[in-house]
Amino acid sequence: MRIAELKQRENFHSLFLASIEQLFKSLEPDLALCEEPQLAFQQWYYHPFYGVFVQREFSKTGRRFLYDSMRHSPARWRCVAQRIAAQTLHYAPTFEALLRPAFALNGAIKSAKHAMILPGNQRIRFFDFEQMYCRVHRKVGFSENSLKNEIRIRQRLVGRYASILPITSLSPDLAYFDEPLIDFQPLNRYHQKLRTHDLIQRIANELFAIAKNDEQIVQAKQYSENILAKLWIKGDNLDKRWPGLSSQKLRLFWEACAKLASYQGEVHLALTHGDFQEGNILLAKNHHDFAIIDWEDAKIRFALYDALCYVLAARRPKTLCARAKQYLKSSDDAAFLGPWKALYTNKKSALALFLLEDWDWLLDASLREGIKYCPLGLRMRLDLVSGLHDLIS
Repeated sequence: MRIAELKQRENFHSLFLASIEQLFKSLEPDLALCEEPQLAFQQWYYHPFYGVFVQREFSKTGRRFLYDSMRHSPARWRCVAQRIAAQTLHYAPTFEALLRPAFALNGAIKSAKHAMILPGNQRIRFFDFEQMYCRVHRKVGFSENSLKNEIRIRQRLVGRYASILPITSLSPDLAYFDEPLIDFQPLNRYHQKLRTHDLIQRIANELFAIAKNDEQIVQAKQYSENILAKLWIKGDNLDKRWPGLSSQKLRLFWEACAKLASYQGEVHLALTHGDFQEGNILLAKNHHDFAIIDWEDAKIRFALYDALCYVLAARRPKTLCARAKQYLKSSDDAAFLGPWKALYTNKKSALALFLLEDWDWLLDASLREGIKYCPLGLRMRLDLVSGLHDLIS
């Protein structure tokens, strides 16, 4: 999530400073932010192109990592410009030219020139390119439950599945964990031609194998009604925080999804990732090995949830209606849906249940403690309600 989006939904500056102070204290207990930068021992800078915080003498290894992460864009219209910009900024003089003072410390961390801070949705990541590890720290103002959930899920799955990164250390209060820093990049930062049918099929098979561990079968009518009941409560909470957002039109859409979902008769439930998108799939430079990250939203859901989240590119709301229409019309299932074919017979009913569960996920994400202003993603999804309602009617 970009810093501009974070600023639109939360008091970013104050939350960020409080969070990095806790992060630095986990590295060096005596460190603290300095309110008078001219007296500080160590100055940190913000890079607006990459959205990261680094030292002015940031290491070549770190700059190479950033270059690899930005050299390709999933948006075709900016591919060439972004690649040229990333190539230019790979060199120290041009990289340093864009740096802006951000905060200062009254002490210093070891090997600071190899360090990088990346703010995220509910967490802050500290990269150490010398010791090759990443510290994932909870953001101040956000619940500790999501980080605890990720730790629990990964500790259960690691060693059994190659795509799950190990957790190398934990804080006693579970405020952060460390993981190895691997030379992988998000799948959406690779050219489309590298996302082969074989690769997509292997990722699907891995996710399917993980899901099968907790498979259960329930009655579709009861399950969809349970989700609907939760949505009514969350809709009321939405209105309390931002009056007028939970409209009658939205509630009628939820009811239509629940009614259509109940036609499946039985529903297969399984352990799902919850935010399965190309940004959470890391691919190695050999274009073969991959890792699945960010398990904070993992829980038991409709077994097809992750597969449809990926196929519909549900985390990019602008194209959701068009992709949903394409999914319903297509006679051939996408490669990613292959392992799940036996679990559903009615595409429209499966889509309705996915949309119902996805609103449950979206409201959980939007109503988190640290969020003060209505998130852009929620506003965009509200604009799609009429189009999606027509699609499933």
